[in-house]
Amino acid sequence: MTEQQTDPVETSGGELPSGTLASLGAPQSLGSRPKLTEVVAEDLRTSIIQRMSPGDSLPTEGQLADHYGTSSPTVRQALRVLESEGLISIRRGPHGGPVVRYPTVEDITRNVGVYMQIHGVTQSELYEARGSLESEAARLIATQQRPETLRALDEHLEAHERAIESGDRDAVSHEHLRFHDILLEASGNKAITTLGHITRLVLSSLTAQAPTQTAEVDDDDNGWWKSAAAGLQAHQEIVELIRSGDGAGTAERMTRHLGRWLEITPLSGPEEPIELN
Repeated sequence: MTEQQTDPVETSGGELPSGTLASLGAPQSLGSRPKLTEVVAEDLRTSIIQRMSPGDSLPTEGQLADHYGTSSPTVRQALRVLESEGLISIRRGPHGGPVVRYPTVEDITRNVGVYMQIHGVTQSELYEARGSLESEAARLIATQQRPETLRALDEHLEAHERAIESGDRDAVSHEHLRFHDILLEASGNKAITTLGHITRLVLSSLTAQAPTQTAEVDDDDNGWWKSAAAGLQAHQEIVELIRSGDGAGTAERMTRHLGRWLEITPLSGPEEPIELN
């Protein structure tokens, strides 16, 4: 390893510039451990999570090979692993190379959806999981009584009502989804937030693939209005229960609300394993 590669280069703010080996920290001793690609990927993954930010550049493939004392093909495979995880992207061109990014919930959803499909998760199991997560999120919010959450929910109810009154179906759909997003984001439990978004995105993919009863409702203006009004009323009742601090009551009402949605928009073959395109 050369002196240029190991000396930390300080910036005016005391931080290490991206693209330098010093930003990675000391490498693990690879020794004779098998699967060097996995070891290099694990070490780089730790450095990215603990020391780097989106947009930072990693050292070049050759520099990384020297840093870890291994071959360029091993480093290249390790970088492909990180790219598949959504932790880096490869910038093309003369000044290109691996650049740090953070995986999005959409990245995670694709992988989780494939895993669920492989292991035979059924649509009803997925919906049950979503109901459990969102009901628990609503219960937590009711016990927390955070003013900013209540304001966000009140703003949603006003926007939802305006959308129904104007007959703006896209806005109504947006507000219905926003209500569930607010609950997940405000739960204070990052695991519930992440898993809740993933299950909803997988379910959205399933419902988009097959015709459901909502299509019939949308063809009937009166039916659409009744369905939209019922959704708003459910949201209003849930918010009132949250405001009262009734955690158990909030969770129960949320469960009934999600059950009603399934009645209106039934999944085709709910006991069949999910099948994503």
